[in-house]
Amino acid sequence: MFFFSFRVADDNFVTIVSAVKLGRAIYGNIQKFVMYLTAVSAVEVLLVFVCVAAKLPLPLMPLAVLFINLVNIGLSSVALALEQGESVLMTFPPRDASEPIIHGIHLASLLVHALALAVVLVLNFLMGLWWFTGQLLRQPRR
Repeated sequence: MFFFSFRVADDNFVTIVSAVKLGRAIYGNIQKFVMYLTAVSAVEVLLVFVCVAAKLPLPLMPLAVLFINLVNIGLSSVALALEQGESVLMTFPPRDASEPIIHGIHLASLLVHALALAVVLVLNFLMGLWWFTGQLLRQPRR
């Protein structure tokens, strides 16, 4: 993670405005990173939970979860963290300091997308089970 340290050395208003803009861009990048990380992790948890609750085989082994987290989350989060920020950052009013990182429409969007992706992945897993084994559940041996 990159940490920026700035000290306002002059009374120039342009310097203060650029510092506020940079701070808003950094906050926006942190918000995007947290939303992405939460969404991907929620989908993984929902996928495993639904399959365990339905007594299906595990769709993801622990090593697969670690690999997904390392490759997918690691590389994408670096790209989100280094984004420059939107050009309309300074048109928004200041945010409340007690406001949570994920709130309102962002939280609803995150939940809807995570649930939809989990449903698609469970259906995909069931199709794969049917395609490769010819059955959805393993029959017990006698």
